[in-house]
Amino acid sequence: MRINRKLSIFHSILLFSLVFSVLFLSVKNTADMIKSSADPRLRSFNQYWQNVNAQTIQTAYVAINLEACGNFTPCYTNTEGVDGPNGLGTGLRQAVTDLNPGDEIIILGNYTIKDQTVLIDKNLTIRGDENSLLTYTGQDCSSPMLRFTSGGSLQDLRISGGSCARDLITINTIQDLRIEHNTLQSGNRAIDIIPSDGVVTVAFNQITDNQDYAIYQQTGSGNGTLEIYANNIFSNRTGIQVNCTSNGSADHNFWGEGILPAAAVENCQTTTGKRLGAPIATLPGTPGVQAISQTVTENFNYAFENNIGVKRNSGSAYDLIIVNHGHGNEENIPFLESGSTPIVACSNFYDIFTAKGSFASDLVLSIKYDLNNSCITTIESSDFCGQSDSSKYPLWWYDPSSNLTDGWDRTGQIPGGDNPLNVEGQTTTCNVTENEIQVLIDNSGRPGIAQDLNFTPFLAGLPIGISNISAFEASFDVDQVDIFWETSLESRISGYYVLRANSEMGPYYKISNFIPSNGSNSLYEFTDALASVEFNKNYYYKIEIINSFGDTLRTHGPVNILTSTPTPSLTPTRTLYPTRTPYPTSTSGPTRTATQYIYRSPTPIYRPFTSTPYGTPTQVRTDRPSPTGPSPTTNQTDLSLQTGTPDPELLTRTAQSEMTRTASTSAPTEISNRSRTPGPENTNAAKTDVTAASPEEQKPANEDQYNWLFILTGAGLGLGIISFLGFYLSKSMIK
Repeated sequence: MRINRKLSIFHSILLFSLVFSVLFLSVKNTADMIKSSADPRLRSFNQYWQNVNAQTIQTAYVAINLEACGNFTPCYTNTEGVDGPNGLGTGLRQAVTDLNPGDEIIILGNYTIKDQTVLIDKNLTIRGDENSLLTYTGQDCSSPMLRFTSGGSLQDLRISGGSCARDLITINTIQDLRIEHNTLQSGNRAIDIIPSDGVVTVAFNQITDNQDYAIYQQTGSGNGTLEIYANNIFSNRTGIQVNCTSNGSADHNFWGEGILPAAAVENCQTTTGKRLGAPIATLPGTPGVQAISQTVTENFNYAFENNIGVKRNSGSAYDLIIVNHGHGNEENIPFLESGSTPIVACSNFYDIFTAKGSFASDLVLSIKYDLNNSCITTIESSDFCGQSDSSKYPLWWYDPSSNLTDGWDRTGQIPGGDNPLNVEGQTTTCNVTENEIQVLIDNSGRPGIAQDLNFTPFLAGLPIGISNISAFEASFDVDQVDIFWETSLESRISGYYVLRANSEMGPYYKISNFIPSNGSNSLYEFTDALASVEFNKNYYYKIEIINSFGDTLRTHGPVNILTSTPTPSLTPTRTLYPTRTPYPTSTSGPTRTATQYIYRSPTPIYRPFTSTPYGTPTQVRTDRPSPTGPSPTTNQTDLSLQTGTPDPELLTRTAQSEMTRTASTSAPTEISNRSRTPGPENTNAAKTDVTAASPEEQKPANEDQYNWLFILTGAGLGLGIISFLGFYLSKSMIK
């Protein structure tokens, strides 16, 4: 009897606990519903679970037909026979309609829109896959191709106006919109902006060959601004290319050969010095230009196939714009027509400047010099990185704003331009393990982080000029050393210095005044009169070769002489060259700090001699606009013979590069941090999946766990109460 009674009590306890838990959960859910409908501020209790179940970004694809869609899904194509308002009947408009703000549309291959303008009225990212083209084949050019009324971005896409040159893009948005890494061409007006409250950024684009303005901002009442930087903008309409209507800026763009911003821009904020002195490099099959925004952190971040790296030593992270001009042709040399001097490139030419609103305490800039084996060998020789004088390390900069530099100056030297200041160069180091030269740019010297960073192109390279010394001798005579040398070829050479050292490794010191060049096939003689001869002592001699720009091209030698006991002689010492006295009697020139230059050849590529260390790979791009002024006349064989005995056959060739880049390619094949290839097929990304979810579908994924928490709590509480009552009743019954 007692056992049955105890079992009945236990069953009652379990039943009561279950009923209590169900009632507790029902009351809780009812209270939540009342609170939720009464005051939205009371919903924060469930916010965590809602965030966990937040909607992910969806990607849709647009193509001309199903075959072009491939395996990508969902993929939208044009509807045959439908050409309605806002682009109705195009796959692009249907994708915009179906997606949610923040989603992405990828255009595959060559895609054609219809007569009506396609409306983009959601904050979306629209981009091309690799070299995708958005174009038009009809004849109705009365309306633009695309109209943006919302924010987002348009990137990595070629847009062409077709045979009748439609306006390409119209913008009227209160949100921020970015137009980046596109090629906009063959239209009427490339970008037409109706001012609103959004900021429109146009960066890293190639905007050429349009009939009207490249960028035109109309008059309006909006408070938005227009930011234009790091673009190639030329060969559109005649004259003015861009109009900001007094509400925008257009610095750091290339406007054409020798064209100043004042001649290309109206009603925009511009600074003459803040312009690009050469076009930004392009790549075949890639939209836009080779320029990126790079965040500068405490660790090196590299760009353009790891050929340039940046980091900071102090301060906070900031954004830096890096522009790649390429190399290999005279058109790649910034400001060659307006102040910079020829120079042999061992890297690409770069412009760097801080992004608008960024503040930099310092910058460590690292540039590789590995375009070919000759560059590596020469730069790491005792003339440059192989010695301890950092002012001779061949990392160069040019000041187009105030001519602080004398053409190209080394970053480690005191600036040598027309307006010298009482400042030093910057700390420059060679990292031969990685084939890099690095410079710390701060406020202690020039180039300076505040004064020069927004104006300055950089390069790792070598001086221009040729001097082939075919014979170099030295002889000791009583208390002097007679030094002779002979040249077979001299080009762009201004003269020589004689250097001497007490050991083969140096250091070497100048012991002569400047000895002017006499041209090819010349004989030179210099006498080193020894003030106090120490017998049985070695002296080492070198010839320092100075090019026509005053830079040390290289040194030749050494030869050494061992002094001996003088022997009187009744006959004069034999003179090898009795009729020439090339030692200058004119006023000697000052000692110049070495500076390197690249030679401008009228041929499309530089033609290095096989043994020369100064060869340059082939050009990067060929879409440079025609120069507005005549190019300087140069000797076509200057770059084909840098050192060594000339080859007569080589002198007759028009243009042929025998140098091959070994460590890095001539131009990067892809801009870093940009993904172009769409992801694999997603079977769950059906067309219906990109629409907004219903309230039932937005139920938190972990709500069941949340409800079980209350069930267990209620069960525990009920179990405790019933256990206490059961224990009390059982005691009473037993009695």
